[in-house]
Parts: sequence; structure tokens; C-alpha cells
Amino acid sequence: MIRWALALAAMLVMGCASGPETPPAPSAAPPHATPVAGSQRTASAVSTTPPMERSLRTVVVDAGHGGEDLGARGVSGSFEKDVTLATATKVARSLRQRGFTVIETRTNDTTVELKRRTELANASGAGLFVSIHANSAPSPGAHGIETYSMDLASDESALRLAERENRATEIL
Repeated sequence: MIRWALALAAMLVMGCASGPETPPAPSAAPPHATPVAGSQRTASAVSTTPPMERSLRTVVVDAGHGGEDLGARGVSGSFEKDVTLATATKVARSLRQRGFTVIETRTNDTTVELKRRTELANASGAGLFVSIHANSAPSPGAHGIETYSMDLASDESALRLAERENRATEIL
């Protein structure tokens, strides 16, 4: 598990690191807004403030779950919160050794609210946010990796995915 996470983070970061330090300037086209259900927001209400410049040499590493939020329980009895913290610590150390600036959302077994995690990520200027999770399965033979990638563009599918993943905050 840890080797997969390190390899994935390295591939993501190293693949990005050869590019420019900041994204290209935004186009002159007006921003596109996808209305959220129940929202009165329209394209004319979207801020025209230029986006924050992000550095691809800064990475936010998020150890999923933590504290009272145990996450999934593995067949061996381990909790996701412990696996993700151990993995995130190793990923952060490896990235730092390669010269990256790393911001960790948690470094111990504490609960960090989703809102705080996103605030850290958005304020950091990081070009990459890696949130580490460890799913469980009823069969000890299950294996593999699951990767989600999301950019700032939003569509109905992305909104549904975010809603499903963020329901954990309702449990706490």
C-alpha cells in the first residue's frame, strides 16, 4: 500500500514538476459557472478575481480520516486513519527529500474537518493536493489502486462525487 502511494505521488508530482511553476494566464473568456442545486448563483455572479498562482513545487498531502473518524476497517483489524497517516508521512518525507515544499493536513491522530482541509489546500498555493485513503474489501485477496482526479472545472458528475465523498462530515 505504501509503495503504491509513494509511486503514485511521485508519478503525479514528477510528471507535473517538469512543467511551468505557475499555470498559464487565464484566457480572456468569461468564467463558466455550473449552478449548484438550490443555488441562486449565475455566470454573472462569478468573481472575475484572477486565480491564485499555484506552484507545482508545493504539494498538500492529506492523510484521510483521523481522530474520531476511523475510516474503513481492514480485514486485519487496522483502521484507515492509521494506514493513511503512516502512508502520508512517508510520502511527505519522500517529496521533501526531492526538494518539494510539503504541507500536511495532519501529522498525528486528530480529527481535521473537511472545511479546514480545503482551507489549507486553497490557501497554500499548492499545485497538487494528494488525499490518501485506503479502501477495504470483504475479501483478503482484493487488491488494486483507485485514483480520482478533479480540476477546477465542475460538472454534475463531479458535484455528485464530491457530495458522496464529503458525507463523512455529517457522521462526525
